[in-house]
Amino acid sequence: MRSTLTRELVWILANDWDFAKSETVPLFARFMFLEFPTLVHPLMNDNILREMEDASKIAVLEIITKPGTMRLAEAKSPRFIYTHLALSLLPAQLLDTAMIVFM
Repeated sequence: MRSTLTRELVWILANDWDFAKSETVPLFARFMFLEFPTLVHPLMNDNILREMEDASKIAVLEIITKPGTMRLAEAKSPRFIYTHLALSLLPAQLLDTAMIVFM
């Protein structure tokens, strides 16, 4: 709950209080969960895709299971990243080039 609220507040502040847009774009699309693709085994992902019939859900699954580094490379600035990784495991230059909210 706390991290969800924090992500919502950060996004709202960075986007000039655009509540309308925040209601139309899901949180997972606004904040990349960096390590999520490592939590979904490729075989499980393939099984889910085979059994799923809703095209919009398939598109969402394909987006969130794409490696975080690939999603970051494709994303427009400003990019919002959500991770459970320790700061020491992230690139050192991150502190020089990004704003970080650490909880």
